[in-house]
Amino acid sequence: MTSNPAYDTISQIIKEVVESSGYELWGTEWTSEHGSRILRVYVEGESGVTIDACASVSRLLGPRLDVEDAIVGAYRLEVSSPGLERPLFTMEQFSQFVGSKVKVRLDKPLEKGIKKLTGVLSISETGELIITNEVGPVSFPFEYVKKANLVYEF
Repeated sequence: MTSNPAYDTISQIIKEVVESSGYELWGTEWTSEHGSRILRVYVEGESGVTIDACASVSRLLGPRLDVEDAIVGAYRLEVSSPGLERPLFTMEQFSQFVGSKVKVRLDKPLEKGIKKLTGVLSISETGELIITNEVGPVSFPFEYVKKANLVYEF
């Protein structure tokens, strides 16, 4: 992935604010709803994250991003815990959830045009992700992942 100075600045600000608040940055994502841009920041704590904690981080982070003028244009900031069906952003996070059921959307189609997979996660000796479902195992490099999250089963 190519480095983007604006993205790097935003990421650094987010990480500093989250960590100075006593939490760990789980990940961030940009999305849009009804034409509005949304910056979602997921925070994690040793004993979980409360709504009050998310609100506190949001109150600190919003003004800091505005003062730094790091984001061009209007956006809405959302701070939350990753939740039960937490998104997975890094290879380290994938490694942490080996054996769990995940849903993965890919940037590039695999054989037979496959771009969406749901199944049990494992990792090959070469570091490729493997999703095993009723069809069988499918492997692909981490770099192909566009979006991924855990699937909570009741």
